[in-house]
Amino acid sequence: LMSKATGKPIMSNGEKVTATKKFTPTEKDGSVELIFSFDGTELRGETVVAFEECKTTNIPIAVHADINDKEQSVNIPKIETEANLSKSDKVVEDLVTYENLKPGKYIMRGYLVDKKSEKTLKESQGETEFEILEGDETSGEVTVTLPVKEIKKLGGYELVAFEELYYECTDENGNVTEELVCDHMDIEDESQTVEIPGGTP
Repeated sequence: LMSKATGKPIMSNGEKVTATKKFTPTEKDGSVELIFSFDGTELRGETVVAFEECKTTNIPIAVHADINDKEQSVNIPKIETEANLSKSDKVVEDLVTYENLKPGKYIMRGYLVDKKSEKTLKESQGETEFEILEGDETSGEVTVTLPVKEIKKLGGYELVAFEELYYECTDENGNVTEELVCDHMDIEDESQTVEIPGGTP
């Protein structure tokens, strides 16, 4: 695997990320699947390109190594959030910035977590749907509104907005499913945190 941005191999635990599969063809045309296993957390927002080399008896007979080939590329999404308490003090407005998405329909879902107990607040869920068309920018931002119930009882609390991004998939039979493509759930992230004015929790 190669980084499109740097043109250098992707590294994980000090090693290049590679995959190998041995096979014996029964026909002149066919396909094989390679599975790369690695921690992609630090690669969020990057584009990864798969380079392939086919050998027989250790002699290379075919190579596919085009850093600009979209068919060889995988965009790894990234989201970041900035949460703010609304002027009405009744909702948290979470501005979510996304990067490196492919065209399609998406759902950004969020909820609020009490920083001290790390428990999810009841009825604090919200979501925003959006679509990226072919040719559109792959980066942008959306706002997710998260309700805060009984806010007067939460004076002094610190609430953290957690976000999950889902991709809407439709199969050949028209069945719709959702695939989690990215999340941002850092309990220590100040940009995701809002403090409710008032007393001490």
